[in-house]
Amino acid sequence: MSTAIISGRVEESTKEKAEAYIRAAGLTVGDVIKRVWDRIAQTGELPQPVEKSESTDDASWRAFMEFRDFLNSSEETEDWLADLDDRGIRDIVTAALEDKYA
Repeated sequence: MSTAIISGRVEESTKEKAEAYIRAAGLTVGDVIKRVWDRIAQTGELPQPVEKSESTDDASWRAFMEFRDFLNSSEETEDWLADLDDRGIRDIVTAALEDKYA
C-alpha cells in the first residue's frame, strides 16, 4: 500500500499543548493524524472544531509550562525531578487524580 504525506499549520501554542497530550498517551503526531484520517475515511464524519477561548485550562497550561521550564533551568532541582520524562509526569498526575477522586 502506498502512503502520502499530509501537512498543515496550527498555532505554536496549540502544537505544544497537543504534542504534550499525544506524548503522554504514548503516541506520535503521525499516529494521531493517521487515526483521524482513517476515521474520516471510514465514517465520512469530520471532527467538529473547538471554539478558541481563554479559559482556566489555558491559564493552568501556561502555569504548568512555566513551572516545567523553571525546573529545567534550576540548578537546585533534585535530579529525579529535573530528569522526569513525560511518562513519569503522567504517572504522577494519574496517581494524584486517583487519590483526589478515590
